[in-house]
Amino acid sequence: MLPSRASGADVAAAVSVVGREHELAVLLDEFAACRARHEGRVVVVHGPNGCGSSALLRHLRDELRRRRLEHEWWQGRCSRQAPIPYEPFVGLLRDVPGDASTWLAEAASAGGAEAGGVALLAGLARRVRGAAAVRPVVAVVDDVDGADASTLRLLDGLLPLLDDVPVLVALAGRSTPSGVAPHQLVRVGVAEVRVTPLDPDHVARVVRDAAPDLDDTAVAGVVRASAGRPGLASALARAGDAERALSAVLDTVHPSAALVVAAAGLADGWLDAAQLAELAGVGPEVVAALESQRVLTTGPHGRPLPSSELWVTAARRSLGVRDRRGTAEPAAAADAPAVVALAARVAARLERFAPAAPGSVTATVWETAGRVDRAGEAWERAADEAAATHAVGTAAAALRRAIELGGDDALLRLGRRAGEWSLAAGDRVDADRLAARLLPRLARADRPAQIGALALRYRARLEAGLGGHDDALDRALEIDAPPCRERVDVLVIDALRRVLDDPVGAGATAAMALADARVLADRASIAHAAGAAGLALAVAGDVDGGLEHFDEALAAAADTDDPALEARLASNRVYVLWRAGRPSEVERASAIELERLRVRGLEALGDQLAVGRVGALVTLGRLDEAAAAVSEARGMKMAADPAAHLDLVDAELALARAEVDRAAVLVERVAASPLGGLAELVGERHALAAAVEAARGRHDRVARVAEDGVRRCADGDLLASARLALWWWRARRSAVGRHADASDVGAVPEPVAAVTARLSEDGNSRELEAIGATIRALRDHDTDAWSAAAAAWAAVPAPLEVLRCRLAMAALAGTVAELEAIGDECRRIGAFGLAAEADDAARAAGGRRATPRLPGLLTTREVEVLACVAEGLTNKEIATRLYISVRTVGAHLERAMAKLHAGTRGAAVHEARRRGLLV
Repeated sequence: MLPSRASGADVAAAVSVVGREHELAVLLDEFAACRARHEGRVVVVHGPNGCGSSALLRHLRDELRRRRLEHEWWQGRCSRQAPIPYEPFVGLLRDVPGDASTWLAEAASAGGAEAGGVALLAGLARRVRGAAAVRPVVAVVDDVDGADASTLRLLDGLLPLLDDVPVLVALAGRSTPSGVAPHQLVRVGVAEVRVTPLDPDHVARVVRDAAPDLDDTAVAGVVRASAGRPGLASALARAGDAERALSAVLDTVHPSAALVVAAAGLADGWLDAAQLAELAGVGPEVVAALESQRVLTTGPHGRPLPSSELWVTAARRSLGVRDRRGTAEPAAAADAPAVVALAARVAARLERFAPAAPGSVTATVWETAGRVDRAGEAWERAADEAAATHAVGTAAAALRRAIELGGDDALLRLGRRAGEWSLAAGDRVDADRLAARLLPRLARADRPAQIGALALRYRARLEAGLGGHDDALDRALEIDAPPCRERVDVLVIDALRRVLDDPVGAGATAAMALADARVLADRASIAHAAGAAGLALAVAGDVDGGLEHFDEALAAAADTDDPALEARLASNRVYVLWRAGRPSEVERASAIELERLRVRGLEALGDQLAVGRVGALVTLGRLDEAAAAVSEARGMKMAADPAAHLDLVDAELALARAEVDRAAVLVERVAASPLGGLAELVGERHALAAAVEAARGRHDRVARVAEDGVRRCADGDLLASARLALWWWRARRSAVGRHADASDVGAVPEPVAAVTARLSEDGNSRELEAIGATIRALRDHDTDAWSAAAAAWAAVPAPLEVLRCRLAMAALAGTVAELEAIGDECRRIGAFGLAAEADDAARAAGGRRATPRLPGLLTTREVEVLACVAEGLTNKEIATRLYISVRTVGAHLERAMAKLHAGTRGAAVHEARRRGLLV
């Protein structure tokens, strides 16, 4: 091997040193010390196989060239296959000036191994010192872990002879299994550089540098397969066909290495090394070799596991190719006879020797073996295992797979349970498909099963937002069956369906269901029916009686160990609390139940609870928390009707923050959806549509929308009707002016008048009482009435409505200071819409104070960023315009929002404009 001389024009391009910057810096420091102090130094570079010890020294050579540092580069390599005496030094010095060949011949003829070694040592030291007198020498001995005894003795003798000349001796090789330097080369005066596996981010950079065209999926596969070894990662990336390259690597380890890796992949870490070796028909040393090559790693159960799925794919490919040699059939490893036979042996061994292995692992292996009967049994076991840990989604998926493999027999036996679990996991379309497949296959005489399947289909289609759900429930109600769980269930569902339109009739149906449930002495049925009876009572006006029924229902549900049932009851109880105007209790109960569901992995059952919590936070005036809760809820797997409810409460939040356009879009989205006509949505949708018109100053439209909404509201939905009546009264008061008499309001439409009259009779809801007090204040318009309304809202509590009442009182009295103070309070909590009303009222009362501006509140850059936001630019577009990074844009925006007490970008722009900080 020729020594390389770097001088003057001989400069190589720098090579990327991804993730090795620190190690390279250590080597450069060693060379600099050797050169500056005119002394010999030794450094040992070692690491696991494939981690780049040799590559690091190549990077050192290229960096020395790039920096134009004069040096001699001499390199020799030991052989790991058949070590030859003094081999690396023959390579190191064969072409060194000074007639090295003659010198080597003299050393060989010195007579005896010991004399020859001394001659070689003397000649080597003399030539190295001579070369170092001209320029520093870097002498590299690579693969030093394969050095023979003679080479090690020569190294021991040589190094002390070079301590006063600028020579850097670099010894590179693999670490021992315990991670220390080979041959105990690290000793006093010897530097050590450990080359460890790169982290995934650095390996990904190596891969992208080597093959820029690879997509993210391919890059991720190569990163996993390389296990931190940059050389292998680079080779796989350049090969283009990573699977073929890895297959070749396996063949170099052992002809049966692919069998071992495939078996390990099938066993998924549940068989030990001896069992894998026995399955593949090899000795344990093959498994050990694969572990040393980092093809296999130690799994979480202490057993071998492939370090990457790419190795498994490569192993299967290798086995598939072998099975098809000499044929034109393409390699499809999943169908290869060798893999099928191996899978059968692995599955049998798992069932016999690894009873703790999850059923899903065994099921997958039986499927690979083509044994669908055994696979179906294993999937059923996997479903039971998942259900025992409340992993309902996993359990549902396992049962659905068992049904796919088992056909109609499995469908009849498992279909209902799979559908219920799918529904609980939020997989509503899957539940509907199961019910649709099950219904025509049920025996006509099995009426309970027919009722149960129809009830499942009703709930699945309703929650998925699909049409025809009522037809399924009506068919179930027509089936004549004796008292049974399915009959109770369908009566409960019917009661819940009609509770807003006919709360009395729904209560009667729930009472029938509860009577049947008590006859059956079935705790789950009792829980279902008692919950429906409680909801019907609450909607009919007896909130306390309804809550008592819920106590009975939740106690019965606790005996069933059915988390889905408990979650549904908790949601309905929160709905009762909401109707009772108790937002603090709603928020607290929702948060507790959502956390309980999260711990159990049943977040999909908490969609209605999440919506209830957002609404409660808005009512409580905790707008920043409400915005965060909306974001969390948007990430849930929601049913269609709670998703529509979420749009409406999000619109209410947007109105409070003066984001009128966004609120309008949300309300219109619900109105245009198939669910817009649901009884529980009609009233709230119209109330928010009226609020949007009021925010736009269209008071004539507010009155029309409110009156239309009252006419469309379900008879049992008094709360929504009351909110609509309140908007009608607000519109009329705005139309006639603040100081007009009650007689000037004009005729009250009959539906609005009827709702107003009912409010004076209802004493079960704090919010209804507050709405009634506010309507009286709007009608009478005196300070005493507004004071009473403020007190009623404070009892809810509803801080924003209290501020609205105080605003009306202050406007009536014309107290500018109070109006300005109310505006400031609104801004502090983020209620910018109400703050604008307060500012307008203060100016109308003769106030001259400008909208509050805090000098120096925002930096120049923060104002620039907000100005771009006001134009509708994205963070990326802002970064391009201002020549800053996207991350910096986000930081400026976050600081501006915090200073302005704004929870959204739009709110920050709005508040900055109000304070005069943004034109």
